Amino acid sequence: MRPEFFGQFLLRRGEIEEVQLRQALDLMDELNPNIGELAVAEGFATEADCRRVNDEQRRTDLPFGELAMQMGVLNSIELEELLQQQRETRVDLAAGLVELGCLQDDRARDLYDEWKSEQEQFPSLGVELPAPLHGSPTADLVVGLLERMFRRVADMPVKLGGGEPLTEAPDRVLLASTEAVGTRPLRVTLMVERVFGERLARGLLGMQLDTLASELALEAVGEFLNIMMGNVVATLEEQGYELRLEAPCYGVLPSGGWIFPIVTEADGVAEVVLEITSPRKA
Repeated sequence: MRPEFFGQFLLRRGEIEEVQLRQALDLMDELNPNIGELAVAEGFATEADCRRVNDEQRRTDLPFGELAMQMGVLNSIELEELLQQQRETRVDLAAGLVELGCLQDDRARDLYDEWKSEQEQFPSLGVELPAPLHGSPTADLVVGLLERMFRRVADMPVKLGGGEPLTEAPDRVLLASTEAVGTRPLRVTLMVERVFGERLARGLLGMQLDTLASELALEAVGEFLNIMMGNVVATLEEQGYELRLEAPCYGVLPSGGWIFPIVTEADGVAEVVLEITSPRKA
């Protein structure tokens, strides 16, 4: 069994239909503003301020609120007020499904408890690297950063499953890869379904179109890899490693390495493949 979101659990159990899940997720988006949106609504920041913080998040592994304080957009009192407001008003998926009449309240809470019990078997401190990747600080940083980077730069909650040896690459419409070259080399390939790529493009580009051109979705996959691996390389350089990040390439299937599933609530599936390559001069 792989880690999964509550919505996926409900779909697997036949408790709701996919259209109901999407409606509930849309309701949550409407009723659960992020810290930036709350800051604008309260007059603590402007939309331009929030865009600056969001842009900086592509290069810095920090939550929006902490980064906004560092940049002078918010102070500690304002941030705590916004976090408290967010906690008090947050609507979760179970409540959203009840609000829409998809589930009865008691049934929704019982199912939520059952889902939590299932998920307890998965480590809460992140994905453990397979033995062949032990000793690779580059791979360790990738699996540690991936979930946070999807949420912070594309507003996509995802979960990363455990790695398995790649025997045959899955058939995905969009795939891009890049390589960190140097003393701790690693090739990373991101393979996604089209619907996943479209959601990623909307998050990265801030576009609200219902349908995105294939080129934009593919570029978004490469850009996300570029942002994430840029953070990885910068972190390792601070630790004294010599690394250089190559530009993303597209459409080349990995021939080896370890494959990790990436799951979302309702936006298709994806995988990331990590492959240690031969050391080269950075």
